[in-house]
Amino acid sequence: MMSAISVLSAGVIGRIRASMLRQGSARCDNAVMRPTIHMLAPLAVLLAVLCWPLEAQADAQTWLQIDKSARTLTLFEGEQAVLEYPIALGRNPIGAKQRQGDGKTPEGRYFIRSRLRASRFHLALQVSYPSLADQMLADALGVPAGGQIMIHGVGPNAPPAAAHHPLSDWTDGCIAVTDAQIEVLWQRVPVGTPVDIRP
Repeated sequence: MMSAISVLSAGVIGRIRASMLRQGSARCDNAVMRPTIHMLAPLAVLLAVLCWPLEAQADAQTWLQIDKSARTLTLFEGEQAVLEYPIALGRNPIGAKQRQGDGKTPEGRYFIRSRLRASRFHLALQVSYPSLADQMLADALGVPAGGQIMIHGVGPNAPPAAAHHPLSDWTDGCIAVTDAQIEVLWQRVPVGTPVDIRP
């Protein structure tokens, strides 16, 4: 792809240079510049065409939205919702997580920090809690912020409350989906994926 871009760009630039040399003058007046501007038009069109797929790709970035009130996880490609799963949250789900052991699921904007294949909950995607703001709040309260917040499955060794998944909130603050659902997310969600957790 890059070699094709280089060839096309070199061809257009070469025509511009040849046009300038044919003028036989270094004067910067309308008579000299008019052909040069005319030759710049194809280059502008070429750059616009080549850059469009990159912009489209950026617009189609994968990201996750966790809606705590609706108990849903939605995977987006850009602005398009691709899939939606019901979820279970921490056993004390109302409000944002403030400290270790409070049983709350965080709220805010995070990202996928790592992927854990050897998880007791089948597979897990680690969320980047605590953020700097989370840590500062915990420090101000004089308590540990906690961590290890995951999007994970159920697995064979889940606590008894998970038997009613997703009808009850049974995690320690994580976001739980079924094993089949976490397998789908595992295939589609790389490290660095943004995660927006809403109240």
